[in-house]
Amino acid sequence: MGEINTLINSLTSNPEAILETGAELTVPVLAVNAVVSLLICVLGLKLIRLWNVLAGLAAGAVVGAAVSLALGLEVNVFLIVTGVSAVVIAVLSGIFKRFGAFIFSFTAISGIAISLLGFHNRIFVGIAAVVALILAVLAVIWFEPMVIVVTSIYGGFGLGGAVAGLSGLKNPYVCVAIYVVLIILGMVIQFTMKSGEIKRRDRKRAQAIKEEHSVESEIDKARAILDADDEDDDY
Repeated sequence: MGEINTLINSLTSNPEAILETGAELTVPVLAVNAVVSLLICVLGLKLIRLWNVLAGLAAGAVVGAAVSLALGLEVNVFLIVTGVSAVVIAVLSGIFKRFGAFIFSFTAISGIAISLLGFHNRIFVGIAAVVALILAVLAVIWFEPMVIVVTSIYGGFGLGGAVAGLSGLKNPYVCVAIYVVLIILGMVIQFTMKSGEIKRRDRKRAQAIKEEHSVESEIDKARAILDADDEDDDY
């Protein structure tokens, strides 16, 4: 129970540090964070290739740096390996949407967990890693709905942290309420947009089928008239 209270306190006592753990964010940084988080929250699925590329850059840089450190490479080689790794994974994430969604989902949920927990509690970090991995796998299987869910969560947390930081809110319950409301709004907006897109697509398909049937009907009528003329000529 004490660990759960610690988790809640870490969420509510420093809400502006969702994307930059331990950093004192300035107003311009918070403003940029708010804009980017808003776009992720409401246009997560629409701009998923962009988010995939950005997540691929971050994930690739981390992987390249980890490998370089493990091998004890020199600084110049370290930078080259890290840069190449970042570019390669970013390109792959941009080309293959589901692979990119996996990278984005894992890095997004892991980023939120690290922002809230740091690396102090290994149990919570392990649980967060498992949750992030599960959501990432689900994003590959059920691409569109899971991308909407993950981007709404990530964007909602980022935007909530920016709003709390810019407004100077300190009440933990208000901060949590802001996070929850923004996440829900993001999901509602994105699912509504997707539903509208599906309806428009279905209407176009139905119209195309209707026009096709109309053309076929006109052809049949013309053929019937020609057949009738041929019969008249026989007499």
